[in-house]
Amino acid sequence: MSLSAGLHRTLVIGATGCIGAQVVEALVGQGASVRATRRWSSAPRASTESVEWVVADVEQPATMERAMAGCTAVVFAARLVEPPGGRTVAGRSLARAVGGLRNVLLEARAHNLHRLVYVSSALTLRPAAPAALTDEHDLDAPAPRASAAEHLAFWTELEVRKFVGLGLPIVIVNPALCLGPGARANPLVDGLRRGSVTVSSALSAVDVRDVARSIVAAADRGTIGARYGLGGHAPTFAELAAAIDGVTGVSRRRVPLPPGVLDACASLQGLLSARLPLDPETLAFARAGLRLDDRRARAELHHRPRPLEDTLRSVLGR
Repeated sequence: MSLSAGLHRTLVIGATGCIGAQVVEALVGQGASVRATRRWSSAPRASTESVEWVVADVEQPATMERAMAGCTAVVFAARLVEPPGGRTVAGRSLARAVGGLRNVLLEARAHNLHRLVYVSSALTLRPAAPAALTDEHDLDAPAPRASAAEHLAFWTELEVRKFVGLGLPIVIVNPALCLGPGARANPLVDGLRRGSVTVSSALSAVDVRDVARSIVAAADRGTIGARYGLGGHAPTFAELAAAIDGVTGVSRRRVPLPPGVLDACASLQGLLSARLPLDPETLAFARAGLRLDDRRARAELHHRPRPLEDTLRSVLGR
């Protein structure tokens, strides 16, 4: 499906990150012209005929004004602050994240954008009932024992929702835990490949390349004001380990640990890191045990997750 004129010139904020880089590649692959941002501290990138690299910082509104000038659509895929481990987010970090995001949204109001896609997280989604599939129903406050990553995702998405109410043409996507090229959760795959333990919990995961394609579709034709859960697969850790063994051809015996060990990890950072690498976001997904209902994204964005084994092959270099 060809892209509409609304994506003629698309700004990708956070283009050096895992999701942002794949969005740039997907846009270019479909013939769009891209302006991509990087921070001052990141390595310089050479502009090409299809991608113009600019230095911009969400905390410096003047740089966002220059970056957005002449663009018809925006994809916000930046990681505003690093989610800490544990269950608390420092007030200063949260204010910084929300303030930087607000700068972008205020600047967007000054432009006649086709759409602005905000890349949130499936961590803000809640099942309508216990043991039910999780869909895009109303944004709920984090549970009492929620992780810092969940709190950060909630408060930043809440800020975006305020601007939806002000009439900004925003589409929100809520991807599951991303695996694949450049993904931060990839060490978990290698850890399970080499390790001797699993956890009795499910992990909602999706290939970052499939997420990127659906983000481009959301920027092109997503329903304004809507949220789209971008799921893929929800294997238990044991099932994920078995799939890894199937890809490598080497089977290992692993000891299953109770789900409570994940709560211990949230309180005592790095408890399992030597045996099972869990960064704060991966740990939050493991504790949440989400099973996403992504029928809306499949119907409206043609979201089509690839087989889990294909993603694992790319992570393991097979």
